[in-house]
Amino acid sequence: MILRPAKLDDIKIIFDWANDKEMRQNSFDLKSIAWENHVIWYNNKLNQNDSIILIGETEHFEKIGQ
Repeated sequence: MILRPAKLDDIKIIFDWANDKEMRQNSFDLKSIAWENHVIWYNNKLNQNDSIILIGETEHFEKIGQ
């Protein structure tokens, strides 16, 4: 597995992971995340100097987690 910084084109997979049924069941807030809210949050995170989102990938570049 490799870790790399998230890029703008990772927005959809992170959205899908965040709204995964099991993920929501194990979160503080059980409600699904709206796409519009996710876009705002994601863009803010990518532009913050004190925050980093890492994407885990297999050696074949399959995204497996954040």
